[in-house]
Amino acid sequence: MTPEQMIAVRVLEKHRLAVPVDVEGLVAQFADMEEDFLPPGVDAVLVNNPVVRARPLIVVEKNQLPARKRFTLAHELGHLLIPWHLGVVGCHPTAFEDWGGQIYQEGESEANRFASELLMPSSWLKLVVENASGLREVYDWLATADASDAAASLALARCMPPGRIIAQVDASGIVLVAAVSPGTAVSAPRRGSKVRESQYDGLSAVHESLARPRSVIHRWILPEEDSLSGSDGEGSAEILARIMRRGLPDEQMVKASQVLAGVVGYANSKFKFSGQTEGQFISVLRQRLLGREDFKWLTGDAEFSKFLAVKARELVGRGR
Repeated sequence: MTPEQMIAVRVLEKHRLAVPVDVEGLVAQFADMEEDFLPPGVDAVLVNNPVVRARPLIVVEKNQLPARKRFTLAHELGHLLIPWHLGVVGCHPTAFEDWGGQIYQEGESEANRFASELLMPSSWLKLVVENASGLREVYDWLATADASDAAASLALARCMPPGRIIAQVDASGIVLVAAVSPGTAVSAPRRGSKVRESQYDGLSAVHESLARPRSVIHRWILPEEDSLSGSDGEGSAEILARIMRRGLPDEQMVKASQVLAGVVGYANSKFKFSGQTEGQFISVLRQRLLGREDFKWLTGDAEFSKFLAVKARELVGRGR
């Protein structure tokens, strides 16, 4: 849990708040609030400077939908309560918008994480994930938090088990927001891309979808393990060499081998596989490689699964 999320947890505990959080009542304890028409792309303005006024002021865009307004207020409260956030800020508190300036963007991301934890606490989300029997029931529970589907989807992702992908798309199938659960090696669909139900079929994913009033929610569940058989006595280097000879020109082999080694090394360091089984390691390697254009020479080869199985056995066997 990040420092800003821990601050949100302490706020919930101190004020004895539960879902749905009375965010307006909470904000009123720390700041004055007004509604007004703000410039396009700005959801709120926070004035937090004792030289300007004795009490902080939050000005919220007047035409916001109720669920978005709740997240905006929680976001601005984050700026107030996160100790290193000071001054006057114009905000667009949406986790999927691109804004310039690394420091500004980092501050906005921190306030988003604070707001998400405040409105949909991780402890509550874990209960939802553990007790809901399907995607419809999950979102029925999430609706009680009075958050938008976009905010709820991103919050849900942080508490799902490894190997989960979630995406909210519009009526044309264009991704509005998407995220993966912690420990998932594959990437989420890019915002603005067109999603397909079969997007992760190569990973043997189980897919489910849920129609919402103005969008569709997709969730893919990846298998925890792959049960693949490798070759007897043959090393992964020999198998890879054969695949390279079939799929790459000679001048590209060295670079391709280096890039592949980097992907495997990154997976090792990020996901810490030393305590996992061969099947789990194979599953994550498959997630890392499938879908990448620069590895089609490998993933499209008939011996791809064989290479994965042998490579996993080698790495697990020597504890990496």
